[in-house]
Amino acid sequence: YSIKETKTGAYLAPVINVLNKYAKKKTGVGFLGQSIDPEISKYITQSLKGEKITAKPPKEFIQQFTAKPATATKSNPERLSDLQQIKKQRDAVFKDLTAAGLDIGYVENYLSNPINSESVKNNREGFILALIASSTRANKENPNVYVITREGVKGTKDTRARKGAEQIADDIINGIEPDILTAREEEAASQEFKGQGRRGFEKSRGEAWKYLDAESAKQGMNFREQDIEKILTGYMQKAATRVASVSAFGENGQGLRDDLKVLEETGNLTKAQRDKVYDVYDAAHNTYKRNTDKNWSAISKMATTVGAVTHLGLATISSITELAWIGERAGFSNMLRTLPKALAYSMQGIYRGARGKYVEPGEGAQAMATLGFNLDPRVNERLDQIFSTDHNMVVSAYFRTPLGGFLTQWTNFNRNWAAQAMMTNINRRANHMIAGTLSDIEQRRLTDELRENGVSNDEFKYIANAFTNK
Repeated sequence: YSIKETKTGAYLAPVINVLNKYAKKKTGVGFLGQSIDPEISKYITQSLKGEKITAKPPKEFIQQFTAKPATATKSNPERLSDLQQIKKQRDAVFKDLTAAGLDIGYVENYLSNPINSESVKNNREGFILALIASSTRANKENPNVYVITREGVKGTKDTRARKGAEQIADDIINGIEPDILTAREEEAASQEFKGQGRRGFEKSRGEAWKYLDAESAKQGMNFREQDIEKILTGYMQKAATRVASVSAFGENGQGLRDDLKVLEETGNLTKAQRDKVYDVYDAAHNTYKRNTDKNWSAISKMATTVGAVTHLGLATISSITELAWIGERAGFSNMLRTLPKALAYSMQGIYRGARGKYVEPGEGAQAMATLGFNLDPRVNERLDQIFSTDHNMVVSAYFRTPLGGFLTQWTNFNRNWAAQAMMTNINRRANHMIAGTLSDIEQRRLTDELRENGVSNDEFKYIANAFTNK
């Protein structure tokens, strides 16, 4: 399974479980209608940043949020307070980023606070003026910080193109991260900033935004996200993508470029083939064809939207046959053995949605969340941004229709059943391996399964023994 999805599940599952405790829910609609009190959002944000607490949430919330539970649960076996659980995941993000090869320093109480796209959309001109003023002010302190102009700078053979404040604002409104570069932009940046150094370039680029909040405040505005759910899930989703990207392609795609260069120099890669690889890289980072002409982008989006809805409509029908895949992959006996758990998972989901109150996630829900599935409908929509390569209101609306609702719930049921059946399959094979009773055909099947996931037989045996204290 991909690093991005598994890391997303590992980071977000505990955090979302904590936030769900304090969200206001509407009976009958589950997660979709829930929201977090602004004062609670503010309190959690200030606590994570180590700032002076000025928020005024209910006293009961503060006591529950900072207290250690009396007993361990499946979702919190270490009996950490809710605040400690979130901090633990934040530290896990830092450890994974450094383990992946990023040269970054630890910043205590770090929490990225993104720009709210709705705020920019509602006052695009105010954001543009504040960003220009911020970069101008930063440039006076440090001449290496480039001034962000309204329209930007077009690239030439000697100079690199720079985004203007208008393009940055439009990127944010359209759900595109303005600080994430395409493969070709990464290549140009690595060549242009060899003298200054890549980290120096990134620091300079970041400092252009240094006074955005102060300049916005002068206009009586705040463009930062205030919803703690969006702040935390957005940060950890980006971190999961970054960890996966660095692991697969190297920092800022440098490993990928080095490999492509070797292939080109040996005559095994054409420019057209390299461009296709770059397009795949961009798609994985949600920056595919970002610099395409706006008119062509609009036409492309219309076409891909039609294709997406068509595909989703067919998927609703074809998903019915997915049950056969579970039996073929995990074994029909394991499939039948785990049917009660799969049904219990679905019934618990119905109960959680209908009740309108927080319910501790069960084994099935935790298994799905750990894999990066079924975290929260709103989070998964932002996670995938599928089919049209960016946020698409038509696709989002489809999942609010009866057909879309059936597809979502049926797929979740199938995924959970598949996970339960496969876990039973894995545990059975592990027990037979330890006992020395695994048949030759089962050993071959296990070897093939492990090979697909990049795990050796020795590694699997080591994992199995670890759970039996051997």
